[in-house]
Amino acid sequence: MKIHYGTLIKEVSDITRVTQKDVKEIIDSTFESIIEHISKGETVNIGNMGSFGFSIKEETKVPNLHLYNQGMKEEKTVVPKQRIMKFYPSQSTKKIVKGIKDE
Repeated sequence: MKIHYGTLIKEVSDITRVTQKDVKEIIDSTFESIIEHISKGETVNIGNMGSFGFSIKEETKVPNLHLYNQGMKEEKTVVPKQRIMKFYPSQSTKKIVKGIKDE
């Protein structure tokens, strides 16, 4: 099942008895703050849920498959070094997800 952004806002509003408009503002501000910190290279820990951060994927050279299939194995494309955004679940989150039964 997929939970949409509007559904999440409504659920939080119902639980907290805060208006949907205020909940949306809080959630948007939270996500903006997380992204800002990650963009500075910082890891953001979200309580028992886990942490957002990034890893660095070093520059690599990969074969050009269209040339490789024609027998020209020397040509390679350089893939530049990249930051990859990651989510690292906490131990409690891992346990909860592991305990979910498939339907």
